[in-house]
Amino acid sequence: MRVPSYFDSLIELCRRDPSQRTAHLGFWDPPPPPGETSAPGEHSAQRFALAQHRLDERLLALADLRPDNVVLDVGCGLGGTLDTINEREVRVVLCGLNSDPRQLALCRQLVARSGNRFVWVAADACALPFAAHRFDRLLCVEAMFHFSSRRRFMTEAARVLRASGVLVASDLIVSAAARAFDGPSFPIRRVLDEGYGPWPDFWGEEGGHHGLAREAGLHCSVLEDVSEQVRPSHRFTAPGGITLREALASPAAGPAARAALMLKWLHDEGHLRYVLLRLEPAAR
Repeated sequence: MRVPSYFDSLIELCRRDPSQRTAHLGFWDPPPPPGETSAPGEHSAQRFALAQHRLDERLLALADLRPDNVVLDVGCGLGGTLDTINEREVRVVLCGLNSDPRQLALCRQLVARSGNRFVWVAADACALPFAAHRFDRLLCVEAMFHFSSRRRFMTEAARVLRASGVLVASDLIVSAAARAFDGPSFPIRRVLDEGYGPWPDFWGEEGGHHGLAREAGLHCSVLEDVSEQVRPSHRFTAPGGITLREALASPAAGPAARAALMLKWLHDEGHLRYVLLRLEPAAR
């Protein structure tokens, strides 16, 4: 799988400062002050980090982790979510799966504590290299839209989950209504694929999460739309001092900047949903 280009800067940041391991957006409750912008200095960087931590907390609350659980984080990034678990849980096996050897090399710097154990695996999220019924918990934080198929991923997740297992995920969904704006002068899909791709099923043609879960033998017990609580994150991830139209017209803006501004536009206009999911084997 092609590695999203925005990870290049995240990898460099983590190499300089190994504490910088979170690669997802944040959960804002309350929202940041109105004057806070995309490059506001250390104080706001700390606020964004706290918002990212709050999103982790929301997801881990849905996961309901227990001692001795075997946990798989699919698309584990730089290991930030698994390290949060490492700090708060005991006697858990923490397995991170990623297709990028650079990210896994940084993950291997983490040190397990409290009887925990880290395992790092290079593999495809849609062809998990594990035996059936191997894991108590699966996590997939802001990564599923990058996979070649949500359907195949959910089928694989159902296969490797134990009967009492849980899959917890966050995902981005672009509305079909945004197609009306996509065109040569405003290439929504191309801009996001270049800067934030791969995004194979951009318009959600495989189907919604409930239907895909049923096909895979999973029950979607939680589907929570937290779009408004996540939306302020773009004030920290999208560049300031340039509009989306200006960035589209300027090659100097770069693909990551154009994609960040486009994602912000979609979210601001109500064409992007951010959802939290909890899925369980349907047979239980």
